[in-house]
Amino acid sequence: MELKKVDSQGILRDFSVAELDNFLYDEVTLDNILTSAEKQSIIIHELENLRALEQEHTVPGYPMILLYPGQSLCKI
Repeated sequence: MELKKVDSQGILRDFSVAELDNFLYDEVTLDNILTSAEKQSIIIHELENLRALEQEHTVPGYPMILLYPGQSLCKI
């Protein structure tokens, strides 16, 4: 998703959970490392990338709505 954050040395760079320790410092903790806007962006990104699988042919409970493999399931 290429989320950029300021690290503990004040350098703006790509945020990575694998390098989480580099982004935690005095004012920044696990509780506040992501802003509400960043959290919303991550959720929207994931919803937009939900795709139908090969074995899914219709929306559950809505047999008239057809799905095609790889079709986006959520349009925002």
